[in-house]
Amino acid sequence: MKADIIDNGEKKCLWFCYSDNYHPVAMNADAFLIYLLRYAMIHDRDIVSNVPVHYELLHSINRLLIPCMQMSDGKHARMKVSAPVLSWENSYQAPGVATGLSCGVDSFYALLNHYQTGDRNLDVTHLFFFDMFHTDINHEWETFNYCQKVATEMGFSLIRICTNVLKVLDLNWFPTHLYSLFAGVNSMQDIIGKYYLASSFHVSDVTMNNPLWTDPAHYELLMIKALHHKDMEIHIEGPVTRMDKTDFIADFPIVQNRLSVCWPRPYNSCGICPKCVRTLVDLDVLGKLDKFGAIFDLPHYKENRDWYLSFARTEHDYGNIFFLESVRRLKSRGEEITETFEDKMAEIIYPQSEKLISYFEGKNFKSVLFFGRRYDKFVDELADILSEHGVKIYVYTKDKNPNFNAVARNRVEFVNLEQLSPDIGIDALILTSMTLNIKNYMGVFSRMERSLRSSIHLSEIIDIPFFKGKSTEVEINKVI
Repeated sequence: MKADIIDNGEKKCLWFCYSDNYHPVAMNADAFLIYLLRYAMIHDRDIVSNVPVHYELLHSINRLLIPCMQMSDGKHARMKVSAPVLSWENSYQAPGVATGLSCGVDSFYALLNHYQTGDRNLDVTHLFFFDMFHTDINHEWETFNYCQKVATEMGFSLIRICTNVLKVLDLNWFPTHLYSLFAGVNSMQDIIGKYYLASSFHVSDVTMNNPLWTDPAHYELLMIKALHHKDMEIHIEGPVTRMDKTDFIADFPIVQNRLSVCWPRPYNSCGICPKCVRTLVDLDVLGKLDKFGAIFDLPHYKENRDWYLSFARTEHDYGNIFFLESVRRLKSRGEEITETFEDKMAEIIYPQSEKLISYFEGKNFKSVLFFGRRYDKFVDELADILSEHGVKIYVYTKDKNPNFNAVARNRVEFVNLEQLSPDIGIDALILTSMTLNIKNYMGVFSRMERSLRSSIHLSEIIDIPFFKGKSTEVEINKVI
C-alpha cells in the first residue's frame, strides 16, 4: 500500500508492506493521515489529502486531537487537516477483531481477555506483529519467528506489518509508536473492524505533559477517542495495574512457557534487566513465581532475592509506577525492604576499592563515563575512590538537578545525551547496571566510538552478587 506525498516541495513515497498471508485492499487515506499527524504537528504543517478519509476521523482530528495538542504544547500543532470525506454508502466495517502480539504482559492480557470466550462479536480473529523499524519482510528475524510460533500454537496466523515512514520522515519511534500502531491497524480496514489496544499504563497515569515528545501511551485515551471511527473501533484493553494483568495471565500455560518481557535478550530472559526484575518481583508477590521456571532463572532469583527486592525499593522510591504496587503489597503483608539497591551497591564498593583502582591503573584510564540508573549514593562513592587517583569522572543523567552530595558534585561532571560526543574525550564507558534500553542510545555511542576505547560493565571489575553468573547477559548489554 503506497502514498505519494509532497513535503516542503520534495516528493516522497510512503508505504506499508505485509507478510504473505495478507494482501491489502486500499480503501481510503486514513492510515497515512494518522501516521503523518505527529510529523505535521511538530513541523507546524497542514495536511491536504486528495484521497478520501472517514468523516468522523477528520472531524475528531481537527476538533479534538490538534486543539488538545496545542493547549498542552503551546509551541506546536498549529495545523489543520483537509481532505474529501467518504460517503456513508462507501462505509464498511469489516468483521475481523484483532490485537497485536509481542508476547509481553500487556500483549497477552489483551489477547487472553478475548480468546475463545465464545463471543463471536468480540473474540480475537487476527493477530498483528508491528515491525516499524525494518523496511522489508525478513522471514529469518528471530523476534517475528518467535511470535509466529506462539500465534500458531494458539490457532492464529500472524500478520506482519512493515513501513518505511519512520525512515523516510526521520521520525523517532518512541514518541511516534502509537501513531504507528493506529496507522497500521487502519491500513487493514478491509479485514479488521475492531482492535484491542494493549494499554501500557493504568488510567490514573494519564498525562498531557509535553505530549509530542513523550510516550503517547500516556495520552492513549485521547488518541482512541480522536482516531476511533465507526468502521474501525479501537478499544483500550487493560485499564488495570500491571500487577493485576500479571495475576490474570500467569495461570495460562501458554504464558508460563512463552512470556517475553526482556530488553537485552528477547525470548530468552536475562532476569536482571528492569523489565525482568519487575516481572519476577510481581510473580513473587502473587505467589506464582514457581510456574515460570521455563522463562526465568529462578535459582538465581531465589539466591539473590534481597537484591531484587532492593532494586524494586529503589525504583519505587524514584517513582517508577511499575514497582509501586509490588512494594506496597510487600509492605502490607509485613515484609519491609530495608535497603535500596544503591545501598547494597555502596556496601560492596569500599571493600573492593583496591580491585577497582588496580583495574583503572592497569588500563591507564584517565577519564570515564558512568552510565546507568540513578544510583546517586553509589556513584558518589565511586567518585570518592577514583577521583583521588586522577580519574576524570563523567556521569550521565537526565536530571537537571541531580541529587549527588556536595563532595561528589565537585568531583564529577554531569552530562546528557546532547553533550556526549567525540570531543568530550572519554576513555571508557562504564555500565553500572542492566539499565536502560541500550539500543535507544546506540546512535550516541557510535558518535563517540573514536574516543571510547572500551565499554565495560562494572560487574566485570568487581564482584556484584546480583550479576553473578550472568556474564552472557552482561556481555549482550555492552555497546562497544
